[in-house]
Amino acid sequence: MKKIILGLMLSSVITSCSVTKSSTAKSLDVYGTVMHIPVVADLNVKQEKVSATLEFLGKEASEAIKNKVIGEALKKSNADILIEPSFDIETKGSNSKITVKGFPASYSNFRNATPGDVELLKAGVIQKSDKG
Repeated sequence: MKKIILGLMLSSVITSCSVTKSSTAKSLDVYGTVMHIPVVADLNVKQEKVSATLEFLGKEASEAIKNKVIGEALKKSNADILIEPSFDIETKGSNSKITVKGFPASYSNFRNATPGDVELLKAGVIQKSDKG
């Protein structure tokens, strides 16, 4: 009988030691007359492409893997964004290798938007929606 009680106590101690983490968050949209001035920047695009390669398990590259290899290319070229990235995926068995190539670019000359900038932004949005 003592062995059964001891066994039950031991099993309850073992199972009660699990750790569960959770978090909650609330957000609230701000309504009212708050206005901000749009900020634009120049984009300096390098003429030479940069590439980076990453090995991973599996046959399909997730968005996380693509973002990681883009990050490696950006780190290599000290850039802010990769323009026109293209991906090559090579698979051998369960191992794969992804290579990204693109034009590295950096932002500079941050400034408040002018009326001319706003017109260019509107034209870009219209062109983009026409392709859709």
